[in-house]
Amino acid sequence: MSVIEAALPMSLDEVTAPWLTSVLSARYPGVAVTRLVLTGQIGGTATKVRLELEYNEAGAKYGLPASAWLKGGFETHVYAHAPTYIAEARFFEEWAPKMSINIPKSYWSGVDGDRQGLVLLEDLADRGATYGRSTKPLTPDQALAVMNERGKMHARFWNDPQLATLRSYTDRFAGANHFMDKLTKPEVYGPHTETARFATAPARLKDPQVYRAVMEALYAITDQGAQTLNQGDSHLGNVFFEADGTVGILDWQAYIRASFMCDTAYFLPGALTVEDRRRHEQDLLKQYLEGLKAQGVKDVPGWDEAWLLYRKYVIHGFAWSVTTVDFHPEDVIMAYAERYGAVAEDLETLKALGV
Repeated sequence: MSVIEAALPMSLDEVTAPWLTSVLSARYPGVAVTRLVLTGQIGGTATKVRLELEYNEAGAKYGLPASAWLKGGFETHVYAHAPTYIAEARFFEEWAPKMSINIPKSYWSGVDGDRQGLVLLEDLADRGATYGRSTKPLTPDQALAVMNERGKMHARFWNDPQLATLRSYTDRFAGANHFMDKLTKPEVYGPHTETARFATAPARLKDPQVYRAVMEALYAITDQGAQTLNQGDSHLGNVFFEADGTVGILDWQAYIRASFMCDTAYFLPGALTVEDRRRHEQDLLKQYLEGLKAQGVKDVPGWDEAWLLYRKYVIHGFAWSVTTVDFHPEDVIMAYAERYGAVAEDLETLKALGV
């Protein structure tokens, strides 16, 4: 499938029943949206808008939902993130159909040049879903379930030729105008270094140039070894749990080609308390590696190699320590900052990366 190219709304005022009819009818011929009401909105890197919907008889025949979430760029301050919205729209057309993991259903997705990408997603409230949040850390068993769910994807696309069409980790994070340039500006980085956000972190990371050097050392190795499809933004907030505990994965704006350890080392330290992570992380990683083997991956790294990769990649999550409240509330940021600072200190991540 290829993503639909069309003129798309850039403001919520343009999200109307006639517009939605026009885009849905390409996939669902004869459908008409007879009523559309915006009943909720969530900000963040993308804007998510809940829609209550009614249709003609064709809509009922197709089983279209009474509510759904429209996700994309509707706020002026986030237009600079248009490539991420476009990437997610393309994901749901081009990659999601190949997946065996539990992700939200997409009813439609579209792209408007380089301006906008939108996705109409199922309302997971219909599954009784609850969402991960850093302030509610997981149990080790829950964390392993999430790792194994992503592991199905990692195994499916392990060294797959299709990955050549994707950005690498370094393409995404070290390209022009990448986030490191923004985060390490003195006016952004400096104010956080004397706060509780840095309480658990290696002392040297109070210097933004040390942080930059650490990340550049990571960029230098990200194309090495086996590559697979990564969610790319695998923190706890992008996980959902159905009423029976079934794990699902949210948010596909940042998917990339990278080492399997990119997703794994970002997720695990942020999902557990510092104490649980210290007690259980090695055992959880070993079980995850065994899961990859059970799914047919022939060249899963041995333990020493995998552990060293983990020690290196955990630095990715440290960006939370200098994340601004424009994107996430302080309690969410603080919980992650404590955990990612502690893991970098505990595992001597700077030393592992040669900085």
